[in-house]
Amino acid sequence: MLRTIFYWFCLLGFWFMLAGISLASGAAGAVATLLVLWHNRNLAAEGRGLCTPKIISFLFLGLYLLGQLILAGLQTARLVLSPKFQLQPVLVTFNPGLKSGFLKTVLANSITLTPGTLTVAVKGEKFTVHALNLSAAQKIVQWPLLSFLRGMEEDNG
Repeated sequence: MLRTIFYWFCLLGFWFMLAGISLASGAAGAVATLLVLWHNRNLAAEGRGLCTPKIISFLFLGLYLLGQLILAGLQTARLVLSPKFQLQPVLVTFNPGLKSGFLKTVLANSITLTPGTLTVAVKGEKFTVHALNLSAAQKIVQWPLLSFLRGMEEDNG
């Protein structure tokens, strides 16, 4: 029972981070998170808790992405606001070496969320990314996130 209450507070906290804090949001969040917990009630009964290595990996991924988003936002602001016009848009195509469709989606969305970059297309193994300059494009191709996602894919065998 305590575990369920803990999960409910965690889910409700996440809800407030996404939707903001208000009475209407709180009421909707309370109902939605209770429904999620009720729908997944068998997970605890089967001994499959929410703290699996995969979930912990995604928590680290989220923290890493948050840091990268802040850095990229500052770099993009510096680039755009600089008196010297350094924008030289470029398209780069690369193969991240991922097989999983889910992890490809995570990577494509992570690239698009990063200021100054946009995933234009994913076709098979190839990603096409638009960047504000060549330096940003090279950073995407050598991004440590790629190694992290490859490691997650290997762990799942």
